[in-house]
Parts: sequence; C-alpha cells; structure tokens
Amino acid sequence: SPTPSVSYLPLTLGNKESHANLKQSLEQSFGKVDVLVNNAAIAFKNADPTPHEEQCKPTLDVNFRGTVDLTNELLPLLRRVSDARIVNVASMSGY
Repeated sequence: SPTPSVSYLPLTLGNKESHANLKQSLEQSFGKVDVLVNNAAIAFKNADPTPHEEQCKPTLDVNFRGTVDLTNELLPLLRRVSDARIVNVASMSGY
C-alpha cells in the first residue's frame, strides 16, 4: 500500500490569486485533494485600539470569505476523490 504523506504549500487566506496558485500546485503535484482542513483565521487582540467597526471587514474577509473562496476553489479537486473530507476548525476566540 502507498505510504501516507503530508504536504504544505504557501497560502494567503483571503487572497484569490493565492487560492488559485495553491489549486494549480495541488493539481500539478497530486491531481486531487483528499482532505482540506480550514484552520486559518485572524483575530484582533482585546487591547487593540482599532474600533470594532474597522475590525469587522478584515476579520470577515479572511475568516469567512477567504475560507469560503478557498473551499470553492478546491472543490473540483476534492470531488475527484470518492471519500474526500473538509474539516472546519473553530476556536473559542471566535465568539
């Protein structure tokens, strides 16, 4: 049986060009994606003086919109596998 392996590639979550580059690299190297783990996010510190109204857009751009866009970008590669999985990780910091 094949030896399992883990790979990592550069990605800037929330950057559509980076998402497309990741897909291209994965497709060229592997032709498919077996598991996508969405575990990246940003958070402002409690002591950050940035007003909440200004924290909202960059946080949503990465944590929500970036995750949705990346997942949509990789869905064609995930669909090439009959038992592919998407794992979304959240934390208590996101409440």
